[in-house]
Amino acid sequence: MLRAELTREEVADPLPALTGNTLVSLEVLHEACAATRERGCAAEVEESAPGVRCVAAVVPCRLPGTDAISCSMPVDQTTDAQARETGEPLAEATTDLAHRLRRAGIR
Repeated sequence: MLRAELTREEVADPLPALTGNTLVSLEVLHEACAATRERGCAAEVEESAPGVRCVAAVVPCRLPGTDAISCSMPVDQTTDAQARETGEPLAEATTDLAHRLRRAGIR
């Protein structure tokens, strides 16, 4: 998620593979980052851990983003649609949190 906040040039290499679904191709990683920026939240299925999918949204308080909130769900109990439905309120919550942090003088 936080890598999507970086420019294409700043994302110079993929992270080490943790599972067979981890994005190891730099081109695929760039495409995933672009899709994350478009959606406003990141979504992955078993890229970090087998049996787990995750949706995450950056807290838009710093540039580039340094903080995010995520929701992990069991793959066998969550549909793609349910994961997408989780992303929107998560992105709204992180935006609200960023506003509250700024009002409190936290940047």
